[in-house]
Amino acid sequence: MDVQNQRDWEKWGRDVFGPHWQQAIQLLEQEGYSDSKDVEKYMPTQALYLEFARRIGMPDHMARQSASHFGPNLPSAALQMDRQDRLALELVGWYGGDAWGFDNSASFVGDARIPFEFLVHDTTIENATRILEEQLIKAVGANDSHYDNKLANGTAPKVVFFTAAQYGTDPTVYPRDCAEAKDKRRFSMRPSHLGLHTDAFHMYFVSISEPRQKSDSGKNQPLQLHIVFVRVGHPGMAYCDEHFLLVNKRTFQPFFWKPLEACWRGFDFTAGQAFQGRGVKVNIAVAEDVVMWYGDLVMDVVSHSVNLQEVWETKYGVTVPPTQKKSGCIFWARGNCGKGASCNHFHDHGFERAFQPRRGP
Repeated sequence: MDVQNQRDWEKWGRDVFGPHWQQAIQLLEQEGYSDSKDVEKYMPTQALYLEFARRIGMPDHMARQSASHFGPNLPSAALQMDRQDRLALELVGWYGGDAWGFDNSASFVGDARIPFEFLVHDTTIENATRILEEQLIKAVGANDSHYDNKLANGTAPKVVFFTAAQYGTDPTVYPRDCAEAKDKRRFSMRPSHLGLHTDAFHMYFVSISEPRQKSDSGKNQPLQLHIVFVRVGHPGMAYCDEHFLLVNKRTFQPFFWKPLEACWRGFDFTAGQAFQGRGVKVNIAVAEDVVMWYGDLVMDVVSHSVNLQEVWETKYGVTVPPTQKKSGCIFWARGNCGKGASCNHFHDHGFERAFQPRRGP
């Protein structure tokens, strides 16, 4: 290998293995490795790395001290175990704490839980028009096994997906077949509108997943956490009981209902409470059609410009979501951004509405 690659290889070895780096590098080179990217590519989890380290004769203390570089301590896919136990261990691996740290506020002392003021549903202009005409977001089968886990099975209940947001200004990757923000529409609503906090619904943890592709910048992208809400008595309850982890909606720290404030709270994805400072975006699946309540409708979802402040004030609306590179300005949405044209976030440009707000009683 050339001089620069050799330096990079040795630097990586020092960063990962510390004082034992020379011995570790020698063991890896005996297995044909000379590039850190190849090592990380073929050993993306701690379980795979530790099994590999054992096979090549790496001392146990060296392997365990370096294991955290290869991801959280998740249960091995080869390990036979109860589905619910596996999901609980995955949460512990990402969030740390004791056996149920993700369900214990004391495990995260000092880490603020933000209020989620909005659930947002991003879709295409075509679907947005249909939704407004029918005044209904219809549940459909999940189709992305990487993120949706067992929800993507054909026998799983059909769902409507939302992303939990504090200000309704966060960019999302949805819908995946619509790359340009200008071709999307965002339905925003109060989480309490759906009644998910009531005893009428059970709440299940579905999965927590890495992004499908790593960021070109090398920065850690947010993890994607999926939760499904199922109405008691729904035919899909038995499926959810078998495949997902039933959690307490008042104590599940990534997303929980706080009765005294009458709001949902959870971790800010930019704060990074998960493993190695990773942020987590909370995605909500609701196993039923969602009735719209937006008031008098204007069927043209392309025109009728509006500023985002109205959505912030009313807590519902239809807008053009921000791009993947810029989020909306939370201060401007609340009416108090003093930066004007120098602000690096979206203001009124790019946002549109598809209806007139309801007037009067």
